[in-house]
Amino acid sequence: MTTDRVVIVGAGQAGGWAARTLRDEGHQGSIVLVGAETHAPYERPPLSKEILLGLSQPEALTIVDHAALESLNIETRFGAAAVAIDREARQLELTNGEQLQYDKLVLCTGGRARDLPIPGIDHERVHTLRSLDDALRLKQALTTQAGHVLVIGGGWIGLEVAASARQLHCGVTIVEFADRLCQRSVTADVSEVLQNLHASQQTKVLLGTHVLAIKATEQGLNAELSNGQSLQCDHIIVAAGLLANDELARQADLTCNNHGIQVDGLCRTNDPSIYAAGDVAVMETAGTAGWSRLESWQNAQDQGMAVARAILGHDTLYRPTPMLWSQQFDQFIQIAGHVHGGAITAMRTMPNGGTLRFYLTADEVVAGVIGMNAGRDYRFAKQLVERGLRAAAAELADPGIPLKQLAAASLAA
Repeated sequence: MTTDRVVIVGAGQAGGWAARTLRDEGHQGSIVLVGAETHAPYERPPLSKEILLGLSQPEALTIVDHAALESLNIETRFGAAAVAIDREARQLELTNGEQLQYDKLVLCTGGRARDLPIPGIDHERVHTLRSLDDALRLKQALTTQAGHVLVIGGGWIGLEVAASARQLHCGVTIVEFADRLCQRSVTADVSEVLQNLHASQQTKVLLGTHVLAIKATEQGLNAELSNGQSLQCDHIIVAAGLLANDELARQADLTCNNHGIQVDGLCRTNDPSIYAAGDVAVMETAGTAGWSRLESWQNAQDQGMAVARAILGHDTLYRPTPMLWSQQFDQFIQIAGHVHGGAITAMRTMPNGGTLRFYLTADEVVAGVIGMNAGRDYRFAKQLVERGLRAAAAELADPGIPLKQLAAASLAA
């Protein structure tokens, strides 16, 4: 299959990998990569960790730099956002007025921090963290005026930023509307482990609480909370979830739901010339009811590669296993599969103190796993999940039985 011109909107993880994979795997036509930011494609996970802590420089995050893009003959339009799609003419309009023709269009527009209707939230000391520029601004704020930080949101980004702020010697309070941390992603016992981890680092965690208003004071900011308290702080970081940047798709009458652009197993929208990948895309995945969006570094990379292969004519359906990871203080957390609704659970404690929590269906299929400092054992646990293998809960919990052995036995059964 040959396609003359592929235009990719969004130069993040998914868009960068889509462009690179197209060229690496034989696309001979034109590739245009459009990005609202001026940076070459880069990885986002280090923003809340290594960049804030000064352990990594921005260039270390780059997926494919400007020189490599040029050598791959990938045209770029950085610093220009897409504003309209003319599906009939197969034309994309940019903010600078340029009109780009396409044969195939890939939407990798990602997401943005959720806006909260809180009076005073537009203050300059209120931050979000979605881009490299966001991270650099926040790092500057935390290192030049360390004080007390209020984090709104107890999900993964909120917890990672909170951990980094504590390591930068800031006082930290986390306010979470739900009754436990990372409620969507982990089970209640893991939420408790995360809460205890942050409490052990002198971070205050307020659950079932939200911010009513933010006011500037001579000392900094004052946050009025729903529990009747008020909190004096120097900086506020909003990490209350992600909204898909699907406005371009909606304007073009592409099928979307409340979470983003709907795509099939080949990453196609309802227009066969338009694809979507990364945080903006939603798909039907095994183990979930209905449509879901996989907000993870792994999915952005893998789906970016998958959309390129689909455009190249491969008919392999993209059926990912949900995966994510997080680094908080001395804990490395890894999750694969589906952990909610497990009929059977088992926990393995390793000699180094690390743990693996397994979530099984009623017929002992390993549906999900959560590892905390699990080391190499997580790799074999993940294989059990990815392959849909069966294992007895008692054997999974026994650290004396190698997981590699359980995987091999299940495959042979």
